[in-house]
Amino acid sequence: MTDIRPVVKPNKLKKAIVIMLLTFAISCGGEKIMIRNAEKGHGYILASITLLDGKPKFNNYGLEFKPEGKEIGLFDSNGGLRIQRDSQHYKTDNSRVYLILKELKVGNYEFFDYHLIQNFGYSASHIRSKKEFSIPFSVQEDSINYIGDFTFYPQSNDNGNLFVISDKYDRDIMKLKEKYPRINWEIVQNKALENGVLNESLIEFK
Repeated sequence: MTDIRPVVKPNKLKKAIVIMLLTFAISCGGEKIMIRNAEKGHGYILASITLLDGKPKFNNYGLEFKPEGKEIGLFDSNGGLRIQRDSQHYKTDNSRVYLILKELKVGNYEFFDYHLIQNFGYSASHIRSKKEFSIPFSVQEDSINYIGDFTFYPQSNDNGNLFVISDKYDRDIMKLKEKYPRINWEIVQNKALENGVLNESLIEFK
């Protein structure tokens, strides 16, 4: 019987090896993200999400935002700060800290909802805010603004809230520089969020 085996061309083999190496590098804990300059008419925001529970209950955590004042329809897509429990993070005390960088069009935005998902395999549980809220922020062209840390309390904090928004710039700055080494750090501004219309949303500022 003739032994028929696929022939792998050198170029294809080389390409496959490069892809494997890139995949391995991205999966490593010390991941560094090489970002480009923002497109014309765009800017960046930096933020962190902190999960206080050493073994997070939910699979996905997100804070949704949209252009300020825009009504979101059923089939409209909106932006957000979103993480998966197993996303790359660093640990401090009994917490996991997830660093986020997003490129957005210049404009005014507002956070209006949060979204927690617990996946059971055959079904999923979703938790959202009972009422929409409005926490505004803005994006300027070629800007890089740190907008703060969003700390999640799995059993709620002493005030009965799930999320606390605070300025953790001094804590996050070195880790952000490690993860995004090619950012122009000279133009980064600390614009941690300080106020908004919360509407009984289980969110507070600190």
